[in-house]
Amino acid sequence: GLAKRESLTGLRAFREAWQEAIYFIEKPGFVLNAENVSDAYTKYIHAPYESNFGPYFRLLYTILSRIDGDKFLTEEEKHKYGNLLRSQLNSYELAVTGLNGLSPVAKDFSKLIVQFHLLKYLPEGTRRKTLLECYPEQAFASRD
Repeated sequence: GLAKRESLTGLRAFREAWQEAIYFIEKPGFVLNAENVSDAYTKYIHAPYESNFGPYFRLLYTILSRIDGDKFLTEEEKHKYGNLLRSQLNSYELAVTGLNGLSPVAKDFSKLIVQFHLLKYLPEGTRRKTLLECYPEQAFASRD
């Protein structure tokens, strides 16, 4: 697992976090649904690594929440700012953000992930397939 390896940062940390979670999610007998994925994320990523990932997810949450709650931005402007944030995230950051959004500690982060279509650019494959079982289509949809 992550704990046995050298300290990882950046993309490598997110890639390894995903690999750690999916190791348990893909075990025989695992029922793929939001609650079970949330439990796996909470146990194998959040609990041991909250001090590493927590500030990152709180920042994403706060930015999206402030955009959403802003009284002066139009809906179009809110979408543009959300798109700007999303464009800065690589596919592993998006995938682990999706896992985090399912967690009880994430408040209503999953609502913001859906509202801002944050998972739109997750590539076809295990990450997208897994999160499609946990989020409505809107989280992956285009705005058009």
